[in-house]
Amino acid sequence: MDGNLNVQGSYQFFGIVIIQGELRTAGGGNTEAHFWGGVMAKNATLDTQNISGRATLNYSSCSILATLQATSMTALMRSRSWVQLY
Repeated sequence: MDGNLNVQGSYQFFGIVIIQGELRTAGGGNTEAHFWGGVMAKNATLDTQNISGRATLNYSSCSILATLQATSMTALMRSRSWVQLY
């Protein structure tokens, strides 16, 4: 995403989020903002965080793998060999 990402209220996202700017969250209601997977922000500083309002960022290798498998390009294999294992 080019620019900043502002999330307000309840929100759930599964996958990879790549932001060219900043990530800002604000609370809303009883439901939290959840990010399952991975979040990368270009202008993220560890000194000041703009994540508030009961937002959670959870690293999930399963969500990242599912996203990469769904968006990867398919290619034909050159050859397939068979090997006797036992």
